Amino acid sequence: WYQRRVHGEQELAVCEAALKANHKSYNAWYQRQWVLSHGCSDLTRELALCTKMLDLDTRNFHCWDHRRIVVEMSGTPIEEEFAYTTGKIEQNFSNYSAWHYRSTILPQLPYADDAAWAARLAAEMELVMQAFYTEPED
Repeated sequence: WYQRRVHGEQELAVCEAALKANHKSYNAWYQRQWVLSHGCSDLTRELALCTKMLDLDTRNFHCWDHRRIVVEMSGTPIEEEFAYTTGKIEQNFSNYSAWHYRSTILPQLPYADDAAWAARLAAEMELVMQAFYTEPED
């Protein structure tokens, strides 16, 4: 187990170096996911890396996908992720990667009843309409 952990940390370091050179490297993101799937990483640190990478490029679809996997593995509360997407969308309404990720989160949110679900959908539709009619530079 110790050997696997050490090698996993080394692989993550190589992947991180690759991502610094090309933050949209599909192969580097996929390798990180493979290492994570073998229990060789601190998921809190991995989520922090995703946050940092998305601060640098909010439209990095590969990082958004990786974040989704890390959130599932770590048990991060889905409400926190929903709030995170709200912040990223408010920074840039045309961030389609954030919108896509948000669309996968929305059905996972807890709702007390059908009325609460309907209210959430109405609020989402209002946000979408605002985004549709707002220039990203506004």
